[in-house]
Amino acid sequence: MAKTVSPIFKFQGTIEDLTFVNSRRYKPHVRARKNSKTPFVMTAALAESKARIQACNQYARPVFQALRAEVHDGGLWSRLVSRLFAELKAGRPLGLECLKGFECNLQHPLSEVINSAYDFSATVSQNQLGIYVQLDKHPKVEDEMPRTGYQLRFVGIFPDAVNGTVKKVEVLGPLTKYKDELMAHDLKIALPGTGGPCLLLMGIVPHLQNEGPAKIMSDSGMKVVWVGSQAASYELRAASGIQEGMERQAADEMQAASDELRATSGIQEGLERQAASHELRAASGRQPGVIRGKVATNGSEKVVALAADEAEKVAMVADEGSGASQQVLASKEKGPEPLLMDKAGDEMANIIAFKPSPYFIFHQIK
Repeated sequence: MAKTVSPIFKFQGTIEDLTFVNSRRYKPHVRARKNSKTPFVMTAALAESKARIQACNQYARPVFQALRAEVHDGGLWSRLVSRLFAELKAGRPLGLECLKGFECNLQHPLSEVINSAYDFSATVSQNQLGIYVQLDKHPKVEDEMPRTGYQLRFVGIFPDAVNGTVKKVEVLGPLTKYKDELMAHDLKIALPGTGGPCLLLMGIVPHLQNEGPAKIMSDSGMKVVWVGSQAASYELRAASGIQEGMERQAADEMQAASDELRATSGIQEGLERQAASHELRAASGRQPGVIRGKVATNGSEKVVALAADEAEKVAMVADEGSGASQQVLASKEKGPEPLLMDKAGDEMANIIAFKPSPYFIFHQIK
């Protein structure tokens, strides 16, 4: 229960059960202590309303903290909570969509300053909020103050109702003279990265002659022109990160497959080379590490080098006038003493092979 007090007596505070309040909205009045006149009974409807109002208060508090720094009327808090409360009462979840078109100052609303149509759009892209705006007419001027121009002002509000915190970002458009032709403006606001909902308010900053930016009450209106979420930006970044990871994984798999193919090709090539070497040795009837030489019958002594291996050579020796074939064995072994390697033909011939460098020397002992 409240009663208006006389303007003659200036009271403030509490005297026994009476509290004197100086309210800008309800004017100065006096209140009696709760439940001092009639007993209070908590009904189910009141309990439900209490729960709703507490949820609305918690949700609206970060937004109010950001808006109270702007020029506002005395009913800002109650109007803010009333809109949220109406959403809960209608069965809809709490959200900022109901605040679209919300005026901070009903005494000087933005609709009285910008009273013509305008083109406006806001787009969330990656980590920025893009703003496009073009006025059809310059802001309305009704006083005699020496205005020279104005700047469009946008304020982004990013509340976090869970933690009770809020982030606020401001951006100004270029200075526009009242005599200039109207142009479209593209502005950017950096998103703070909270991933939650956001509000965008619009207003103007008037400029006075020889003074620059000024605060004029009639031009102080701020209005919520856009409500959205940063979720689109996070979804885009997440999709980009997933795509990048998939491309990196595909590149790694291709590299691994290429390495495996090269390894398999090298193993196969080595096996084929080894098999060919064994077949060649088997065809010549020798042991690994030894190359068999064949004596030519053309009647002249000659040495013929065969490229079977880099470290081995084949020598062919002919004895003039004799048609007997002799087989010569060349060894890779090196030592100071001669080695008896083989016997061939009807005559006993001892072929002693040395390992000189870079050629072989053969000597026949009769």
